[in-house]
Amino acid sequence: MKQYSSVSALGSYTISDCLIVPVAPEAEVEELQRLHREILELVAETGAKGVLVNLSSVNILSSYSFTTLREILRGVSLLGATGVLVGLRPGVVAAWVDRDLDFSEMHTARTMEDALALVTTRREKQEADAKQA
Repeated sequence: MKQYSSVSALGSYTISDCLIVPVAPEAEVEELQRLHREILELVAETGAKGVLVNLSSVNILSSYSFTTLREILRGVSLLGATGVLVGLRPGVVAAWVDRDLDFSEMHTARTMEDALALVTTRREKQEADAKQA
């Protein structure tokens, strides 16, 4: 994967073949939908193995925003990368659980380090499985 030293137009950067995408605290559904398109384009262009969506500065996310985040992770997966929501705040998690939203297919991590480890582990498992096939 290409390593970029500059920050992209959406404020993302790469570390260890992972695209790190910060989400602004006031992000609305429209902004997340724009991010969705841009993230998919960057994954296709760079060959990123992971996309870490940093939500650590976000205190409130609507169920519509949740749906958009889930679509981002699904699209990333279809492009062969692992998507991870990072830094979810307790209030956001509580609201999602209270609304009984389905996040069973979503990967989450408390920290960037945990997310990078998750992507690395999944990539190593996929490579090992491919060698056995």
